[in-house]
Amino acid sequence: MLWYNIYMKLRLILTIVLTLFLFAYSTVAQVPGEGSLELVVTPEIPKPNEEVVAVVRSSITDLDRADISWIINGQTKISGKGVKSFSFKNGQLGEKTSLQVIIVSSDGYSLSETVTFIPASVSLVYEANSYTPPFYKGRAYFPYQGTGRVIAFPSFSDENGPIDSSQLIFKWKEGNRVHENASGFGKNTFAFSNTDKLPRPGEIGVEITSSDKQIIATETIIIEPTAPMLILYERKPNLGTLYNKALTDQALLSGDEMAVVASPFFFAVKDPNHKDLRYEWSLNGQDVPQTQNSLVVRKPPNISGQALLSLRVWNTLRYYQFGTTDLNISFSAN
Repeated sequence: MLWYNIYMKLRLILTIVLTLFLFAYSTVAQVPGEGSLELVVTPEIPKPNEEVVAVVRSSITDLDRADISWIINGQTKISGKGVKSFSFKNGQLGEKTSLQVIIVSSDGYSLSETVTFIPASVSLVYEANSYTPPFYKGRAYFPYQGTGRVIAFPSFSDENGPIDSSQLIFKWKEGNRVHENASGFGKNTFAFSNTDKLPRPGEIGVEITSSDKQIIATETIIIEPTAPMLILYERKPNLGTLYNKALTDQALLSGDEMAVVASPFFFAVKDPNHKDLRYEWSLNGQDVPQTQNSLVVRKPPNISGQALLSLRVWNTLRYYQFGTTDLNISFSAN
């Protein structure tokens, strides 16, 4: 009986000690520490004057029962129980904005997280290495299997004023691939090509940061490849090529002859008679022995009628670059 009483007492003491240990462990385990609070901002890198949405998350604290305060540059903007999200307008270019969230849990624990924004922006434009005729006011489009470059124009500013692009770090990406050799200080241009690919859009992105990594901006441009085209013009002896008026579908041969000039828009060449281009002219289905971009059509004597002038051009090095066009030429005996 004595041993049984001792056994029961020892069992009771062990149970009490184990209960106290588990209680203490549980209490300590729920004390918030580093990483117990997450502040998610959308967009992740907001631009100047852009609407920003912030959401707070926690894996150990019931935020629906917690008192939450949102503070911008030291001023409380909103507070209350379970206010887990907050939206605000980002500052102007170079204007520093500090966002802080303070959590007081139902257990009395206090947590906080702070993020800082110094907004910047960047614009991307591309230049294609493709042909356009003289006096053409539009842009040169990027052709199938073409080459070109993207230029970044960043707008960065801090308390000392605008930051020159030569003092910024550029990181260029093509799709998900980072081009390390094209990235670095002051490298605001990126050369690209799709000469070895099928005709499909190209996605070029850049991430720009200040030297102290306090200011960051990102931008992406989608470059849609364009099929080259052929446009015909008339060339006059005294006026030259009339680029202000294209010959489309129908043309009237009023004199004895007409000089027709072809412009290979958006082919990846520097001039219309580049060695990589091949011209095939035909008149009424008969091949014409002319390999340049111009052809003289003469009216037959004392005959009225029509003639079909056709042209096919292709780049001998890039099989996706080709174009065709037709022109009906009317003429009379008089």
